[in-house]
Amino acid sequence: MANANVEVTAAVTLVVSATNDHISFARLTATALAGKLGFDYDAIEDVRIAVSELCSNVIACAITGSELTLSFRGDSEGLTVTGRVPVAESASPLDPDELSEQVLDAVVDRHGYSADGVEIQFTMFRGHRPSES
Repeated sequence: MANANVEVTAAVTLVVSATNDHISFARLTATALAGKLGFDYDAIEDVRIAVSELCSNVIACAITGSELTLSFRGDSEGLTVTGRVPVAESASPLDPDELSEQVLDAVVDRHGYSADGVEIQFTMFRGHRPSES
């Protein structure tokens, strides 16, 4: 978790239909904020890939016709993205495949999922790395 004393330089909340067709809005928002935070091209691509993977994984469990709510928060430490969708109590549990997990492990510093029977949520963090400005 980011240090509470770090000044937030960017914060956006985005609500879209929980369909794969709308993941592009999430990617666009994430890449714009990563650019604003000074991430280099490769880091911006890492963020774009991670947001796509995480959104598609939770959308697979979403109630048909529901909304995906995304929160983006950027500061001097990096970019945190959270997303959540409502799920039916009878929904099968989120079970990302091994390839998806490997991709996420390669492109972000931290990521995870949580579920409470009503919603599934993801969180990811991509920090500035020494080679970046």
